[in-house]
Amino acid sequence: MPKRGPTVTPEVEDLIASIQLKHPKWNAPKVRYEAQCILRRDDPSLSPQWPSLSKVQKILAKVRKNRDKSDPQDQPWNMAALDEFPIAPETIPLVLSIQKLMNDPANYKGSRGPSVRYNLTIRQVKWIDRLRGVYGHDFKGFGWALHYSYSEQICQLLGRPFDSTALDEELQKPNPQIIREGQNFDDYVVGLWKLVEPERFKTEVKGRSKTKRSIKQGGTK
Repeated sequence: MPKRGPTVTPEVEDLIASIQLKHPKWNAPKVRYEAQCILRRDDPSLSPQWPSLSKVQKILAKVRKNRDKSDPQDQPWNMAALDEFPIAPETIPLVLSIQKLMNDPANYKGSRGPSVRYNLTIRQVKWIDRLRGVYGHDFKGFGWALHYSYSEQICQLLGRPFDSTALDEELQKPNPQIIREGQNFDDYVVGLWKLVEPERFKTEVKGRSKTKRSIKQGGTK
């Protein structure tokens, strides 16, 4: 009998859902292989048969079912959305400046900018508004807003209530960390943005090598 691995925790379910969100065309075996590589990198003692293919298939079936449900929070944000999804008036200039920043080619090194115009989603703006009281107009608040928004979306895809306790506790620390040690914050935001909207930031290849995009800090004051 194959060695059974540990129980599939909500964190592992989140990982599987995030892989599917990033690669919507991948089938269950490919998602499972990617998840196994990530999990065994952190814990080499895990069984190579864990998580099982049947378990991954069950999780993906749930994700795909919920993904097909339309949520107005994932629609592009514009000023007209304020009627149904109001935010503090003080947040509006910040939201507009972030959208301008994300679409300004000058903020992308070696590139003409994103492949298509990007609009923040209503969900992302909701978290920008909520976290403005913590970070004000600091660009790092935008990174946290993306993180909260993405985590909420993953829970929704899994049909699970969003519990932000772990993020909240990290946010209260003197030096909260949402990036790996030694990682540039700009690279973190771009990486997370690519994860949230992979089609928006397609890597361009122009006969040589892939262009690396890096957003400059600032621009949201």
